[in-house]
Amino acid sequence: MSAERGDWGRAIETCESAIEYGAKGGFVAGRIALGSLLGLICAMVGAHDRARARHAAVLDLARGGLPAWYAWPAADAARAAVRRGDLDAAGSLLAEVAAETGKSGRAYLGVELAMARSEHALATGDAQSAIRLARAGAAQARGRAILPLLKDFDLAEAAASLRLGDRGAARAAAERGIAASREQGSVRVLWELLGVLAAVSDAEGRADEARRAREEAAVIVDRIAASLRSAALDDSFRATDAVRVATGRKEARA
Repeated sequence: MSAERGDWGRAIETCESAIEYGAKGGFVAGRIALGSLLGLICAMVGAHDRARARHAAVLDLARGGLPAWYAWPAADAARAAVRRGDLDAAGSLLAEVAAETGKSGRAYLGVELAMARSEHALATGDAQSAIRLARAGAAQARGRAILPLLKDFDLAEAAASLRLGDRGAARAAAERGIAASREQGSVRVLWELLGVLAAVSDAEGRADEARRAREEAAVIVDRIAASLRSAALDDSFRATDAVRVATGRKEARA
């Protein structure tokens, strides 16, 4: 919930505390789920060494303690690798779990895999596959009532459609994700969706709309950065490509 509301600092602290508690109590599943999430959040704020170390530990834990769950951290580790631009690592992780469909009763796992595959396809330049995977993942999430993650697929579809020059589809997906984010009171991917909307608006000659979208994205970025309560994490977050694209800022710190 903290991550959805934009308090990523609290989300990191909560995950770390829960993982420590789970280690003392022997709760392997909880440590895998929270460690996987923690690694992804670290990647989102640009703390890539920390993300890599966390995911390596979680993958080892899953491999030895709960192999049926291995694909979950593999998917999040692949998403983190895409964030840092290591597409070979992301591809290798996804190849390890290529046979996993997510239809074996682990609903969230299938959705995470669909997201990772879509984001990897987009990063490798296969926008058509990214859209197909995003739409299939959204249908899976909707069918299993995992509604908070629908906007992640909207973001992937919007970005991929924009890459293909389909501004209508890009706008529709971005606006759908923005509306869902507002309805849920979530800013987790709202700033990135606003960045895509701004790019679409630029392409359509709607300069005022683009400016407003980027200004709102910048406010959200500032809020997330402040929650991190760390100058190093503040700087690494602002320096990510995602932040620069969404806000139009070139500098690391506002």
